Amino acid sequence: MKIYKDDISKAFAAKKGVSKEEAKRDIELFFETVKEEITKEPINDEAEVRIPPFGKFYLNHTPAKENVQVANRIVNIEEQYRINFKSFSDFKIK
Repeated sequence: MKIYKDDISKAFAAKKGVSKEEAKRDIELFFETVKEEITKEPINDEAEVRIPPFGKFYLNHTPAKENVQVANRIVNIEEQYRINFKSFSDFKIK
């Protein structure tokens, strides 16, 4: 079963007693805040946002690559940082 942001917004709105739109804004604000906090200067591999007992958001660094074949052409790929999530072991379903 896949759960989307709208589904979470509906459930959150019902529990909090607010409109679905307000709940959706709260959820978007949460993720925006996580992104802002984790990408504060200086950006590095140790940056993370921990939310016990839920888990942590952290940065994953992908170094630049030169002369990578994509389809039928050769390209250079810039270095990237991606935000990943890992749940804490206490939060996992056993």
